[in-house]
Amino acid sequence: MFSIQTNVNSLIAQENMRVNGDFQSKTIQRLTSGYRINQSGDDAAGLAVANKFRSDVAELSQGVRNANDGISTLQIIDGGMNNISKMIDRLKTLASQSASETFTGDRKVLNDEFQTLLKEIDRQAQAVGLDQGGLYAKSLSVFVGGGRSAALGAVDTSNGTVKLDLAAAAVDTKSLSLKGMQAVAGSDTTDIGTGSATHTVADILADNGNTTDLAGYTNFYISGAGFSDDNKVKVAVNMTGVSDIDTLATAINDAIDQAATGGSSAATAFKNAGVSASVYTNENGGKQLAFNSSYAPIQVQAGDVMANALMGNFSTVGGDPATRGAAMSSSVHGVNTTAGTLGAGDVTVRIVGGGLSSPVDIKLDGGQTTASAIASLTSQISANADLVAAGLSVSSGAVGSSPLTFTNSRGDKFSVQASGDTTNLLGLGSFNSGAANAVDYTTLSGTVYTASTTSDTSTLEISLNGGAAEQITVDLTAGNASAAKELSGVVGSNDIDGTNDTLNLTIDGQSVAVSLTHNTGVSELTVAGEIQAAVDGAGLTGGAHATVSVTQDGRIQIENDNKGGAHTLLAAGNAVSSGLLAFTLTAGSNRTAGDIADNINQQIAASSNLQKAGLKATVDAGALKLDSNGTFFRVNGGAVTGDANIGFGVSASSFTGAAATDLAATTSARASVDSNGAQQTSSMAFTAPTYATDSQTLTVSVNDADGNIQSQVISLHNDTTARSARSIDEAVAAINKQLQQSNIAALQGIVAVKENVSGTEKINFLSSGNSFQVSASGTTNSAGVDGNGTAAGTAGSVESEVAGDVSSTISIDSMSNALKAVTSISAAITKLGSAQAAVGRGQNQLSYALSLAQSQISSFSAAESRIRDADVASEAANLTKAQVLQQAAVAAMAQANSAPQVILSLLRG
Repeated sequence: MFSIQTNVNSLIAQENMRVNGDFQSKTIQRLTSGYRINQSGDDAAGLAVANKFRSDVAELSQGVRNANDGISTLQIIDGGMNNISKMIDRLKTLASQSASETFTGDRKVLNDEFQTLLKEIDRQAQAVGLDQGGLYAKSLSVFVGGGRSAALGAVDTSNGTVKLDLAAAAVDTKSLSLKGMQAVAGSDTTDIGTGSATHTVADILADNGNTTDLAGYTNFYISGAGFSDDNKVKVAVNMTGVSDIDTLATAINDAIDQAATGGSSAATAFKNAGVSASVYTNENGGKQLAFNSSYAPIQVQAGDVMANALMGNFSTVGGDPATRGAAMSSSVHGVNTTAGTLGAGDVTVRIVGGGLSSPVDIKLDGGQTTASAIASLTSQISANADLVAAGLSVSSGAVGSSPLTFTNSRGDKFSVQASGDTTNLLGLGSFNSGAANAVDYTTLSGTVYTASTTSDTSTLEISLNGGAAEQITVDLTAGNASAAKELSGVVGSNDIDGTNDTLNLTIDGQSVAVSLTHNTGVSELTVAGEIQAAVDGAGLTGGAHATVSVTQDGRIQIENDNKGGAHTLLAAGNAVSSGLLAFTLTAGSNRTAGDIADNINQQIAASSNLQKAGLKATVDAGALKLDSNGTFFRVNGGAVTGDANIGFGVSASSFTGAAATDLAATTSARASVDSNGAQQTSSMAFTAPTYATDSQTLTVSVNDADGNIQSQVISLHNDTTARSARSIDEAVAAINKQLQQSNIAALQGIVAVKENVSGTEKINFLSSGNSFQVSASGTTNSAGVDGNGTAAGTAGSVESEVAGDVSSTISIDSMSNALKAVTSISAAITKLGSAQAAVGRGQNQLSYALSLAQSQISSFSAAESRIRDADVASEAANLTKAQVLQQAAVAAMAQANSAPQVILSLLRG
């Protein structure tokens, strides 16, 4: 069948030509582009995978360039370190030359070159970025790429980053311990050298007033990070052979070496700090004693009067020689002791502050005589290592004629508290001991209260946190002895029925006759006034008196103004007015325990200090009890002879002071100096928190070697949670302990120290590292550490600053210094080797990372090629195929189009 209208064969040929044309076009595109996938429609899934490989190659290609840049940088640094190594070799040569006793040249010439080389080392270390805080003296990150996490296919940039740890690779003189911190003793006018006209070292040694703890020795105390508070290092200097400041420095260095040999962690930290003594020449040419450290900030304190003088702290008291060190003891004493026997309970004496990182309690057995107790106290204090190390001692004169005197030989402020001596034989206050003979407590229970008929008062004294006591005087009597009569509203209804009626009163045994001459119609108020007038005019003696009134319920009330069970009031009438005999009598009596508790609470409510402590009196099983909100307090039994015992004990001693009864007027003049060249805060005031509500937090923040902020929150308490702020010494120790426990090097390099600023003890923070900040939270009652340097306990923060521009460098200007320099340079060579090793490790790390990156680039490129690149052979065959098919389609099209022509020919015929 033939159809002219629809040429099916032609249509089929046309479709096949289109398909073949598309096939041929794609084949030509693949051959000419080289890619199998030219658009997403070619292979969407394949294109996504190929794109990922292509992106990875781009990342790694830049990573290779980064690694090469890093290697180049490290090679430059390595070259600089090699140059510094040569200079250190020259330093050692110079030091070795000067260290020989047979050297006959000028050591000054050697030292000049030596110091010039030290400066050149600093310059070159800075040039290559390996000075402290330098461009490259930290942990460096080089991004190479290609990182993957455990999750399949997930990118992990941290895994693709090479970490180069150069934080400990600084090679300036400070990092190599060729220059460090320096604490210079005295002021710019101090001179203890041979050129001094008033106080050479020889003059100081010759002054017998320059006392020491041990003959032939003088003591210095050195504090720093890791060796502070109870662990501060005592440097006991043997003065044998010391004649001038140079031999003094040598003797101190020998003592420092000895102090650093201990096996404790503090001794190790002290040894690692590289502390040494030297002679410092000030701008006026004066010679001063200086203490140097390799890297750690230090505080140096005089340990005795001799050391005080050697540190340039001389007495200004009239008549003292110019060579005498300032006195540096402080003392606390009570009232005179009293002969007798202690009660059955133990007595506890507590010493707070005075350089102690925590209070020390001395227990004295009850039942012994005053003399025996004093002997035991003296013996225990002299045998207590902490108290001896803090320079604390006690002395007393004859019992009954002198007080106990506690002395701190180094001038630190302290307080003494006692409990259990309820008759005050030791003169430190008659405070009651709490459970387990505690010095102070947050709750105290007395014995069962028994009403007294021999005394009308009992006086308590309450001391908060060892402070001055507040008195509470309790009136033990209850309501008055009284008589009462209810009348019928007006006189004349058989109660008072006319004139010449008589009321007879007896007030504490004294008679008062009251004549009532009123007629009917007189009110109760008028009758009461008549009775009161008679009492007032009776001429009673001994304070006897009564008050007459009318109660709200219409009774005439007669009350004895004297209170207590020993006082009476009787009332009677005459025969005519028998109704008057109906007066109701109430005898005098003493208060109940509950009534006393109410009275104590009323007085607490009137005291802002006792209110802040949350004190409250209650009755527990018949005994009075005092509780606080967690604030520690002490109760003195009583302060007036003859006071009644309400369960807390009675004494005839009044406690009025904040430390025993009196803080002696001795002012500490102890020499203390911090190292210059270190980061320091300004001195911060401290007030020991009295109340449990005054807990405080300090936040110490510092940038570590990588520039990251590291912080430590430090807590200070004086409540049942913890007690870490009863004194400035305890607070400083708590701060240092928590900094060391942070296990963060940048924070462990900060140390808190105590300083005496114009007679006031304050806190300072020192660090040899980067700048840091100390922030203090505010407290309810302005206690704790002051964050602003103005009012204690206010919230605020203090930024550290570099204190002083004086820093120490090793010297070879003398044989002894040259010998120490040889040792220091040997240690510096070791540190330089460690720094070079760190740089070398970094180069190797980058080389290995570079090799991996290049391998990954090759692999990823091959993987992309396999997915996306065209197979030229296959595509060429396809092109030939497409061309053949296209030609066949054209021929078939011609044949299909010829059929209608045949039909046309038939129609013509």
